[in-house]
Amino acid sequence: MAGKVAFTTKRIEGFQCPQGKTQSFLWDADAKASGLGVRVTPAGKPAFIFQSRYQNGTIRITIGSIKSWAIPDARRRARELQRIIDSGRDPRAVIATQAKGDTAAREAAKRDILTVQDAWNVYLVPAR
Repeated sequence: MAGKVAFTTKRIEGFQCPQGKTQSFLWDADAKASGLGVRVTPAGKPAFIFQSRYQNGTIRITIGSIKSWAIPDARRRARELQRIIDSGRDPRAVIATQAKGDTAAREAAKRDILTVQDAWNVYLVPAR
Protein backbone atom coordinates (compact mmCIF):
# COMPACT_ATOMS: atom_id res chain seq x y z
CA MET A 1 0.00 0.00 0.00
CA ALA A 2 2.48 2.59 -1.17
CA GLY A 3 1.69 6.26 -1.58
CA LYS A 4 0.00 6.94 1.74
CA VAL A 5 -1.21 10.48 2.43
CA ALA A 6 -3.00 12.20 5.28
CA PHE A 7 -6.66 12.21 4.33
CA THR A 8 -8.41 15.55 4.13
CA THR A 9 -11.82 16.22 2.67
CA LYS A 10 -10.33 18.38 -0.07
CA ARG A 11 -7.72 15.76 -0.96
CA ILE A 12 -10.14 12.85 -1.28
CA GLU A 13 -12.83 14.87 -3.09
CA GLY A 14 -10.24 15.96 -5.66
CA PHE A 15 -8.88 12.44 -6.20
CA GLN A 16 -9.49 11.19 -9.75
CA CYS A 17 -8.68 8.09 -11.73
CA PRO A 18 -5.89 8.69 -14.24
CA GLN A 19 -6.90 8.33 -17.87
CA GLY A 20 -6.42 4.81 -19.19
CA LYS A 21 -6.69 3.14 -15.76
CA THR A 22 -9.65 1.07 -14.61
CA GLN A 23 -9.31 2.15 -10.99
CA SER A 24 -7.01 4.08 -8.71
CA PHE A 25 -6.38 4.05 -4.96
CA LEU A 26 -5.37 6.63 -2.40
CA TRP A 27 -4.26 5.21 0.96
CA ASP A 28 -4.63 6.87 4.36
CA ALA A 29 -1.42 7.58 6.25
CA ASP A 30 -3.17 7.33 9.65
CA ALA A 31 -1.48 4.32 11.26
CA LYS A 32 -4.52 3.72 13.51
CA ALA A 33 -6.68 3.06 10.45
CA SER A 34 -4.41 0.69 8.58
CA GLY A 35 -5.98 -0.49 5.34
CA LEU A 36 -8.25 2.51 4.77
CA GLY A 37 -8.26 3.84 1.26
CA VAL A 38 -10.28 5.66 -1.35
CA ARG A 39 -11.00 3.87 -4.61
CA VAL A 40 -12.11 5.69 -7.74
CA THR A 41 -12.93 4.49 -11.24
CA PRO A 42 -13.25 6.65 -14.38
CA ALA A 43 -17.07 6.44 -14.31
CA GLY A 44 -17.63 5.96 -10.60
CA LYS A 45 -17.72 8.15 -7.58
CA PRO A 46 -14.95 7.78 -4.99
CA ALA A 47 -15.64 5.40 -2.13
CA PHE A 48 -13.88 4.52 1.09
CA ILE A 49 -12.56 0.98 1.07
CA PHE A 50 -10.81 -1.30 3.52
CA GLN A 51 -8.07 -3.63 2.32
CA SER A 52 -6.18 -6.18 4.37
CA ARG A 53 -4.86 -9.72 4.39
CA TYR A 54 -6.89 -12.66 5.59
CA GLN A 55 -5.75 -16.29 5.39
CA ASN A 56 -2.92 -15.58 2.94
CA GLY A 57 -5.14 -13.56 0.60
CA THR A 58 -6.05 -9.94 0.08
CA ILE A 59 -9.58 -8.85 0.86
CA ARG A 60 -11.18 -5.56 -0.07
CA ILE A 61 -14.45 -4.27 1.36
CA THR A 62 -16.30 -1.13 0.29
CA ILE A 63 -17.15 1.02 3.30
CA GLY A 64 -19.18 3.62 1.43
CA SER A 65 -19.28 6.87 -0.51
CA ILE A 66 -17.00 9.71 0.53
CA LYS A 67 -20.14 11.88 0.51
CA SER A 68 -21.88 9.62 3.05
CA TRP A 69 -18.95 8.87 5.36
CA ALA A 70 -16.85 11.40 7.25
CA ILE A 71 -13.14 10.59 7.37
CA PRO A 72 -13.14 9.84 11.15
CA ASP A 73 -16.12 7.48 10.73
CA ALA A 74 -14.43 5.65 7.84
CA ARG A 75 -11.27 5.30 9.96
CA ARG A 76 -13.35 3.89 12.81
CA ARG A 77 -14.98 1.38 10.45
CA ALA A 78 -11.58 0.32 9.06
CA ARG A 79 -10.38 -0.32 12.62
CA GLU A 80 -13.51 -2.39 13.33
CA LEU A 81 -12.92 -4.50 10.22
CA GLN A 82 -9.27 -5.01 11.15
CA ARG A 83 -10.28 -6.11 14.67
CA ILE A 84 -12.55 -8.74 13.13
CA ILE A 85 -9.59 -10.07 11.14
CA ASP A 86 -7.36 -9.92 14.21
CA SER A 87 -9.88 -12.11 16.03
CA GLY A 88 -9.53 -14.74 13.29
CA ARG A 89 -12.80 -14.11 11.48
CA ASP A 90 -13.53 -13.08 7.91
CA PRO A 91 -15.22 -9.64 7.98
CA ARG A 92 -17.10 -10.43 4.78
CA ALA A 93 -18.76 -13.40 6.51
CA VAL A 94 -19.53 -11.31 9.59
CA ILE A 95 -21.16 -8.62 7.43
CA ALA A 96 -23.17 -11.24 5.50
CA THR A 97 -24.39 -12.83 8.74
CA GLN A 98 -25.45 -9.44 10.10
CA ALA A 99 -27.32 -8.68 6.87
CA LYS A 100 -29.18 -12.01 7.05
CA GLY A 101 -30.11 -11.28 10.66
CA ASP A 102 -31.37 -7.81 9.73
CA THR A 103 -33.47 -9.27 6.90
CA ALA A 104 -34.93 -11.92 9.19
CA ALA A 105 -35.76 -9.28 11.81
CA ARG A 106 -37.53 -7.11 9.23
CA GLU A 107 -39.55 -10.09 7.98
CA ALA A 108 -40.50 -11.04 11.55
CA ALA A 109 -41.57 -7.45 12.23
CA LYS A 110 -43.79 -7.50 9.14
CA ARG A 111 -45.49 -10.65 10.42
CA ASP A 112 -46.08 -9.03 13.80
CA ILE A 113 -47.75 -5.89 12.46
CA LEU A 114 -51.41 -5.68 13.38
CA THR A 115 -53.45 -4.57 10.40
CA VAL A 116 -56.58 -2.41 10.56
CA GLN A 117 -58.54 -5.45 9.40
CA ASP A 118 -57.16 -7.49 12.32
CA ALA A 119 -58.15 -4.77 14.78
CA TRP A 120 -61.61 -4.48 13.21
CA ASN A 121 -62.15 -8.21 13.50
CA VAL A 122 -61.22 -8.15 17.19
CA TYR A 123 -63.53 -5.15 17.74
CA LEU A 124 -66.45 -6.96 16.16
CA VAL A 125 -66.16 -10.03 18.38
CA PRO A 126 -68.62 -9.59 21.27
CA ALA A 127 -67.14 -9.59 24.77
CA ARG A 128 -67.89 -12.74 26.75
